Amino acid sequence: GTIGATLIILCCVFSTFITSLSLSAIASNGTIQAGGPYYIISRTLGVEIGGALGILFYLGTTLGASMHVMGAVETMTHRKKHAYQNNNLGLLLSLLDSCPSQVWSLLLMFIIARIVSVGSKYVTNAANFFLVTVGLSIFSILLGTCFFATGLYDGSLSDEEREFNDNLHPNYRPDPKTGVTPTFWGLVAIFYPATTGIMAGTNRSSMLATPNKSIPIGTIGAIAVTTALYILQVWLLGSVVSNEVLIYNKLVLTTVAFPSRIIAKMGMVTSCIGAALQCMAGAPQLLGAIAADDAIPFLKFLTRKKRKKGEKGDPAPAYSLNSGGSLLGL
Repeated sequence: GTIGATLIILCCVFSTFITSLSLSAIASNGTIQAGGPYYIISRTLGVEIGGALGILFYLGTTLGASMHVMGAVETMTHRKKHAYQNNNLGLLLSLLDSCPSQVWSLLLMFIIARIVSVGSKYVTNAANFFLVTVGLSIFSILLGTCFFATGLYDGSLSDEEREFNDNLHPNYRPDPKTGVTPTFWGLVAIFYPATTGIMAGTNRSSMLATPNKSIPIGTIGAIAVTTALYILQVWLLGSVVSNEVLIYNKLVLTTVAFPSRIIAKMGMVTSCIGAALQCMAGAPQLLGAIAADDAIPFLKFLTRKKRKKGEKGDPAPAYSLNSGGSLLGL
C-alpha cells in the first residue's frame, strides 16, 4: 500500500541520512584523498578497522556492478512473446531474446570495464548523458501518470485498470511463483539498496576538486531529491493504478510513460548502466588505497609505485581485479 511504501522509504532514508550527516561531518573537517570511505574510516578509527570495513565495502560495490548490469539486461529483454512484429525489427528482437541473458550481461560488463579502464573522464562524460536520459524518463513517467489519472492518456493500460485509492492499505499475498508472502521488513531489505547511492561521491573522492565541500552538499542534496521523487511516484502511481496491475506487472512504470514506454525503458537501462559505471570506477580506487596503505599485506601486489616519492600507486592492477570480480559475479 501507499502508506506502507511511504513508511519503507522513510525508514531507509532515515538510516542513510544519519550516515550522511556523520560522513559530511568527517569530510568537512579534513582533506579526503583516494579511497573515499576507506580513507575516512582509516584516518578516523585506524587502518586496521578501515581495511576490514573497506574490503567489505569493496566486495559489495563489485558485486553491485554485476547486479546493476543484470538489471539493465533484464529490462532490455523483458518483452511478451506476442509483442514481436512480423518485420525485420521483430525478427531482430526475437533473435536477441533467444540468446541467454547471461551472455548479454557478460558483453555489457566487458564494455563497461573497457570504458572505465580508458579513463575517469570518459566515465564522467557518460554519467552526464545517463543523468539526462534518466531525468527525461522520470519526467515522462510522472507526466504519463498524471495524464492517466485524468483520462487523457491510457498508455498500455485500460480504463478498467484505473482505480483510485485501490492501494492505500497493505494487501500482502503469496508470490504467484514462489508462494512466499512478503513482510514489511522483508520489503525494507529489498528497497534499502536503492537508498545507498550516497557513497557514490566518496568512492571517487580523488576526482573531486574540493571533496570536503562537494561531498556534504552533494550527498545531502541527493538524498533530498531522491526521497521526494520516491514518495511522489509512490502516491501518484498507487493512487490511480489498480492493485492487480501493480502486483503482476514488473515494469508498470513503462506502461504509463508518456509519450512512449521506450523513454521509460531507456531511463531504467541507463540508470542501471550508470550505476554499474560508478561502481566499476570507484571500487578500484578503494582497493588501490587499501593496498597503498599496506592495510592488508597480500594486496600489496596491486600497487605500482610511481617515480616520485610519496605518490599513490597506479590502480591499473586493481581495475583488472575488479573487472574479473564483476564478471565472476555474473
